[in-house]
Amino acid sequence: MTQELDKRIHEIDLVDIETLDGKEVDHLVARTDEIDFQVWVTTGDQPVPLRVVISYKKAPGQPQFAANLSDWNFAPKIDPAAFTFVPPADARPIPFMVRVAAQPKTPKAGR
Repeated sequence: MTQELDKRIHEIDLVDIETLDGKEVDHLVARTDEIDFQVWVTTGDQPVPLRVVISYKKAPGQPQFAANLSDWNFAPKIDPAAFTFVPPADARPIPFMVRVAAQPKTPKAGR
């Protein structure tokens, strides 16, 4: 992923060290061909993004997406059964691809 970001990001800068939701954060900005984005990342031993703003500079009207991120949980308690698929009693498979036996090639007429 880092290599992909290195290809796309033309410029990245530290704007300032700020306070967001009572936490010290690094406010970073970056530019690519298609978008500009800002991210506020906590400082310290476990840096996490707290805010993201993405500006689509080539889209009509230059829309923006903004999100505040909170309540990070790095040790969630997840029941393994949540990942067990149990189909309903009346479920039936849907064929997405049907295997067809290879047909021998036949010479075309006139060759």
